[in-house]
Amino acid sequence: MTSPYESGLRALRREAERAMIDSCKVSRIRRDDAGQPVTTTDADGIVAEVRDDIYGPGIEPHRGKAKRQADQVQEQTPEAGGNTFTIQRYRVDFPAESFRPAVGDLVEWVACPLDAGRVGTRDRITGPFGKTFATALRVSVEEGA
Repeated sequence: MTSPYESGLRALRREAERAMIDSCKVSRIRRDDAGQPVTTTDADGIVAEVRDDIYGPGIEPHRGKAKRQADQVQEQTPEAGGNTFTIQRYRVDFPAESFRPAVGDLVEWVACPLDAGRVGTRDRITGPFGKTFATALRVSVEEGA
């Protein structure tokens, strides 16, 4: 059975995607068969987790399209180790059904025509969420991952 809303939803998704003028890549920690993070050690002995790109400019069909915006102004200033720091929360929109995000995925901005200062910055996905009749895939992120 086809929903009576299907054609309208497709049109709204195309409209939402047109507003996604920025480009990013999303990476996820690679895990072994036991579910443990795969790591690598460089020449200086520094251990790093191996990450795989799951969405980005070189991945069809959406090629990294995204948009970032403040969902609601919600800063946090937690204390840790006697220091206070600020966490700024945003929302990132991707084309609907473009991939399956997970908490901990990293979003790295590679092209932002209207905000060149964001290029090279990273956000961490803190909460993917979905809904019926979604015009875009929306995720909550924390700045500065």
